[in-house]
Amino acid sequence: MTIYERLGLRRVINAHGTVTILGGSMMPREVVEAMDEAAKWFVDLPELHRVAGRHIAELIDSPAIEDAAVVCGAAAGLAVATAACVAGTDRAKIRALPHLDWDGARDQVVIQRSHVTGFAQNYCNAGPRLVEVGGTEGATPEEIESAISERTAAVTFLGGELEGNARFPTRTSLAELVALAHARGVPVIVDAAAELPPAEHLRLFSELGADLVIFSGGKGLRGPQASGLILGKHGLVEACRLNNNPHASVGRPMKVGKEEICGLLRAVELYVARDHAADIRQWEAWAQAVLDGVRELDGISGEQFLARGIPQVRLTVDERRAGLSAAALTTRLRDGDPSIWMTHAGDTLTVNPHNLQPGEAEHIVERMSDLLG
Repeated sequence: MTIYERLGLRRVINAHGTVTILGGSMMPREVVEAMDEAAKWFVDLPELHRVAGRHIAELIDSPAIEDAAVVCGAAAGLAVATAACVAGTDRAKIRALPHLDWDGARDQVVIQRSHVTGFAQNYCNAGPRLVEVGGTEGATPEEIESAISERTAAVTFLGGELEGNARFPTRTSLAELVALAHARGVPVIVDAAAELPPAEHLRLFSELGADLVIFSGGKGLRGPQASGLILGKHGLVEACRLNNNPHASVGRPMKVGKEEICGLLRAVELYVARDHAADIRQWEAWAQAVLDGVRELDGISGEQFLARGIPQVRLTVDERRAGLSAAALTTRLRDGDPSIWMTHAGDTLTVNPHNLQPGEAEHIVERMSDLLG
C-alpha cells in the first residue's frame, strides 16, 4: 500500500500538464537516488550552491549562460532574481529588503499588462512595485521604452511569448525588449517556468540576451517539485545566491535543501542527454491512442494539435448527442478512481500526454466509454 493509499487519497491520471496543483511531473529514479544520497551527508550549503550552479551551467553549454542558481521553485526564482536586480551583492541592501529606503533605490519592475499573471506578485516580494504597460494585446516598443526610468530595477518577459508560441500577447519581441532595457542599463528577467519542452528553450532566452532566466525544476526538467533554476551571467547569479537561502535575505524563507539541489543537478544531467525526439514520438502515440479510442463515441469529436512542443488532443463535446456537457464530463472524470484530470474550456477537453504513464491513455478511453457509451 502506498503512502497516498494509507492517507485515503486517490491516484490521479494527469492529462492536464505539469501543473503544481497535481505535483508537477514524475521524477526519474536517478533523481530520487541523487536526493537520497544527498540526504546522507552534511555539506557546506553555500559551497554546494556555487559548485552545483556552475556545473549546471557547464552542462547546458551555452556561452550566454555562465552560471546558475538553484531555488525552491520558479516563483521563488522570480522573487530572488528581482532582489538581485534591486540589491545586488550589497549586504546592507540585501538585509533591508523588501524596504527600498536607500537613496537611488530602483523600486519599479516594468511588465506588459498582458503578462501580468498570478505569479507576477513574486516580483513585488523583493520590494518593487509593478509598472504595467500596454493593453490586452501587449505593449509596443515605444510604450516599454517610455516606462523605463532611473527607478527601473528590471524589465520582465514571459518566456512563452516567442513568435508562434504565444499564450499571452506581446507586441514587442524579446530581442527588442532586451535592446531597449540594455540601452538604459536595465536587466531583463524572463519567466520561463513552464517553457520546457522544447528543449532548445533551455538556452534560447539567454542567447536572445535575457540577463536572468527562470525555469521550474519540477516541470519539464522532471526534477524535484520544490526546485527552480535561475540561469545567467556570473555577477547577477552570484547576487541571486546572496539573496537566497541560507543567507539572511528575502529568499531565506524560500529554502531549497541539499536534497533538492542535488536532485535538480541530476535532472539537468539527464535532460541534456535525453532523446527528446523519442519523447515526442511517445506523446504522439498516446495522443493517437486517445483519438482512436473516442472515435466511436457519440457526441465526441477530436483533433490532434501541437502546443508548446507537445502533441495534444482537443476533444469537442456535443452536449445534445453525448448526454453530458464538457463541464459535467470533466467533473465525472475527476470524481472517479483513479481521478482523471484534463484541461476544460467551454465545450472542449484537452488531453496533454506530457505526464501520462504507460496504459493511462487506454484508461482514459475506457473511462470515457463507460460514461458516454
